[in-house]
Amino acid sequence: EGLLQKINKFPPPEVKLALKPSSDLTTSEVYMKVIDQGGGFKSLKLYHNGKRINVDKPKSASSKDGKQEWVSKLTIPLVGGKNVFGTVGVSRGGTESPLVEKEVFSNQKIPSANCFISFFSSPSPSH
Repeated sequence: EGLLQKINKFPPPEVKLALKPSSDLTTSEVYMKVIDQGGGFKSLKLYHNGKRINVDKPKSASSKDGKQEWVSKLTIPLVGGKNVFGTVGVSRGGTESPLVEKEVFSNQKIPSANCFISFFSSPSPSH
């Protein structure tokens, strides 16, 4: 089965993302909505500044306009600076939806983790 046939048989779900930061900007409620487009719904992926966060598949679904919808909500701690959240829905056949991203800026004092790598070279010995 080719990729095009797989996409046609199991189209990716539509995914929506909304953020509701706390008033002190230390956390944000992250709302994810998945709408079945005919391929079913297998799993949901959530990323915070590129790091994957485990999301359990919502157990209950509602139906709107003949399509099933699932809503998931998590409260995530924010880091100082820019916080980028992204989500992807996966159909039963493994087809992923396009990445949906939203961001919120926090001016709190907890900085994001930075990694600095320095390289030093010593002069080669002369012969």
